[in-house]
Amino acid sequence: MPSRNVGGHSPFTQSAHHLFKIKIMQYENTFINMLLSLKDDKGDSFYKDADIFDFKSLPNGSPILQYTCFIYNNIFHKDERFRIEKENFELFLTDKGTVDAFACSQQQHKIIVINLGLLNVLEKGVKECCQNLDETIKEILAKDNKMSNAESLVFRFITFFVFFHELGHLIQYKNSSNEIGQKKEKYNLTNSNSYSELMHLMEIDADLFAAQNLANFIIHSWQQLPSELKSTLAIDTMIALGTASIFLLFFELNDRVWPDMYFFSFCHPHPTIRISYIVDLMNKHVANHFQSAESNHEPQLVKTFEMASALINTEEKNAFKGYQMQYSNSTNKIDRYIKTLSSTREKYKQLIQNYN
Repeated sequence: MPSRNVGGHSPFTQSAHHLFKIKIMQYENTFINMLLSLKDDKGDSFYKDADIFDFKSLPNGSPILQYTCFIYNNIFHKDERFRIEKENFELFLTDKGTVDAFACSQQQHKIIVINLGLLNVLEKGVKECCQNLDETIKEILAKDNKMSNAESLVFRFITFFVFFHELGHLIQYKNSSNEIGQKKEKYNLTNSNSYSELMHLMEIDADLFAAQNLANFIIHSWQQLPSELKSTLAIDTMIALGTASIFLLFFELNDRVWPDMYFFSFCHPHPTIRISYIVDLMNKHVANHFQSAESNHEPQLVKTFEMASALINTEEKNAFKGYQMQYSNSTNKIDRYIKTLSSTREKYKQLIQNYN
């Protein structure tokens, strides 16, 4: 993910900051050494020991502790094909202002690293996004005692997607014949980032894995509602919130600037392409769950984007409209890009999509 420094601590992390600095570290040296060994292109270390947050000593009820507990509880996936053994995994939160999260694998050991800079900017975007909810939507969300408000729900959507995307990469590394020593995602779109078919496929693969898991979480959230609120509006609202969440994530990852359209370039797919297939899969997965007889999902997709646009404010709304226009102008080219890459997928046995 990108190297953007946002500095300072948001209200989400402010109360926890000093607790994090209490060094009651419970990590094994193997994982700490793995983190500290990571280098950038210049050979400089990404992290030092003082950057590591001891989130395990946070009080119960802390949003950060809840998120980390979710990660530890889900790293051992119920499907053994996607399972990472708990004893071979560690999570690091770091006191870094840069907007970044990534997965790394060295032999059997695997880590996910999330900088608090990422959580900070996402929290700010969520607060701005959720100002436009109408009273009906607020009432639906207020009835769900596990999701106290829209901000909580959207933040969970985003952070859950981040986790499952990185878990997707760990699964790819686990099943790769050539063990990858370090995975560091780059979003700086410069000529030095040459196109890689495998890298594009791995990102699409991890995105689709995360989208399916996020769709399952949306369905689960809907199922927790009281029976009188289990309406089409409720599930449509949650999908729209999920769509707004995905857009906000990529908006922040790209330094709040939407890049010019590209296809077979750079080391990551274009964010417009990524959002499009993520939201499309989420809609199809939810429709299949409810056994929708509708074979054409395009009207629902349009409806989802319209609802998501209504949820997003000011600067984000203008950027979202720009995304919609870019998508509309590139639909045929996006389809050809996806079909071209899909035709090569079976060459890479580590891709999750090849497990089915």
